[in-house]
Amino acid sequence: MLISLGIASLVFFQAKNFINDWETIEEAMAPKIVSLESYFLGETDLKQEDIDSFKEKGDFSTMLSSPNSGKTVFGALGSLMGFITSFILMLVYIFFLLFYRKMFKIFILKLFSKGKESEVKSVINQTAKISQHYLAGRLVLMIILAILYSVGLGISGLSNFIFIGIIAAVLSLIPFLGNIIGLALAMAFGYLTTGETSVLFGVILTFAIAQFIDSFLLQPYILGGKVNIHPLFIILVLILGNTVWGIVGMALAIPVLGIINIAFNHIKELKPLGYLLSNPKE
Repeated sequence: MLISLGIASLVFFQAKNFINDWETIEEAMAPKIVSLESYFLGETDLKQEDIDSFKEKGDFSTMLSSPNSGKTVFGALGSLMGFITSFILMLVYIFFLLFYRKMFKIFILKLFSKGKESEVKSVINQTAKISQHYLAGRLVLMIILAILYSVGLGISGLSNFIFIGIIAAVLSLIPFLGNIIGLALAMAFGYLTTGETSVLFGVILTFAIAQFIDSFLLQPYILGGKVNIHPLFIILVLILGNTVWGIVGMALAIPVLGIINIAFNHIKELKPLGYLLSNPKE
């Protein structure tokens, strides 16, 4: 909870700095917008009246005065509050699961006969270790990625590099999709704040180096392949986790599936499912 509050504070202050720099961003983007308008006027059938009409419709003040502006603002606030509520509920669930873990352990042992007690205890211990290892390892990886992203983006010339680095590192909790979204956000912020396409090369290089270090050096050492799940089922469980519990569900989907897979591999009738879910070793 304290780590989450720290990350939220950093994001808040960096977002505040981004808002304060909005005038600078507008000045940097003004020549680019003019060049884009000239391109459309010269290379397409668009006329100046069409571009002016589009600019008026997309003007921020016009959007705020439109009849649907209230729905847009409340929709964004609702999404933000929904995420915060889900995150707080997750912390509450984790607290109660940890506080009453002994009771849950005894409950599971009572479901099986005395002859299988040692095997059940072994499964419980394995599931506890895989959860701790994965979540703690992901936290360490997230902190390292935040540092790598921030340093690389700062060298590339982004003014809000800490803010973008933290957001991209948090998004890395979502395998595959998180890195793509983080790169897209970094490129968008980089172009908006500087207006220079050369910054995009630095952003791409930063993410390429950080992902290489994360995938080939850090993950094998820190995570050590403890969550032995086939990539196909990782994608499927991420979609299911998002449907059930949004971003929080996507972050927790993989360790939960890893726990289920351990149970499958220890139950004779379900071992074929455990084989199907496991990542095949060449």
